[in-house]
Amino acid sequence: MTRKKIQVEDYHIKCGEPRHPARCPIAYALGPRIGGHVEVTQDGRVQVYDLEWRMFVVPACRVAVPKQYPSNKLLREFSLPPEAVQWMIDFDSGKKVKPFEFDLEIPKEE
Repeated sequence: MTRKKIQVEDYHIKCGEPRHPARCPIAYALGPRIGGHVEVTQDGRVQVYDLEWRMFVVPACRVAVPKQYPSNKLLREFSLPPEAVQWMIDFDSGKKVKPFEFDLEIPKEE
């Protein structure tokens, strides 16, 4: 296990979408800290998926470029602490939330 301090900043909140696992402000804050594609479920579980490269055709110029997408390979899964789950519930229900930080125990990849 690795312990990390996670800071959910104002820009994570502004860019976040309620009830969207991959666009949750907490998922945005976790992504750069732990890597992979991060989703946060409504019950407070963090799911980290591997990334894969696929070709994407840019519609405006019809050029194929490589782009990263989440794969179906779940690398690890763990729970948020209760205070982070409550913050997420408040955000998802439309309550005004403020930036906050929390400590998170992150398991190593298997």
